[in-house]
Amino acid sequence: MGNPIALFKGILLGRYLDMEVLIAPLQIILKEYRLFIVKHSIVTGSVYKLAGKPYVSDLLDEAALQYAESIIQQWLPSESCVMDLALTEQGYKVIEFNNINSSGFYATNVAKLIQALEYAYNG
Repeated sequence: MGNPIALFKGILLGRYLDMEVLIAPLQIILKEYRLFIVKHSIVTGSVYKLAGKPYVSDLLDEAALQYAESIIQQWLPSESCVMDLALTEQGYKVIEFNNINSSGFYATNVAKLIQALEYAYNG
């Protein structure tokens, strides 16, 4: 697709009228989480930002996990992936989904993730 800035400028100039673009209002993010999902189950994860500043912890809020589970029940881009989640002033929101192969671990329990992957895909 090329340069994303040029692409965005092209959208603004009407060059990509058939392209669907999702734009959401600006949100104040209180806390950010990274959750590793293997075969539709949250295996492990980490907090990676608090009040906009880097902060790592393996302590995950139960409410965040429950929200993530509700999203998993509705849709996932792949059976195993990474979900970045935000706590905003309006509640929890999905920031993005990432490839499980190239996401940073932060304070994630990597041994638990590898064990889950090996069990899920190697029996």
